[in-house]
Amino acid sequence: MYTLRFPFTLPPGREIAVTPVSDDLDGLTLLLNKRDSFYVFTISGFPTEEAAKRFINDVWAGLMWLLVHRELPPNAVF
Repeated sequence: MYTLRFPFTLPPGREIAVTPVSDDLDGLTLLLNKRDSFYVFTISGFPTEEAAKRFINDVWAGLMWLLVHRELPPNAVF
């Protein structure tokens, strides 16, 4: 199984109230939590590396859409 992790930070003074949450969607496990100054969105359960790679753009676009609509500018960590 393969896992994608999307770490990001927010500008100083901006936060998301996060309690670790886990959910399942079409056989994938989704997790959002905070580790130190980083927020980490994790998706696991991909059967192949190629399947995980195909999912990257969709997940990243969805995460950015969510943050923009919450007026939270992200600082992406690649």
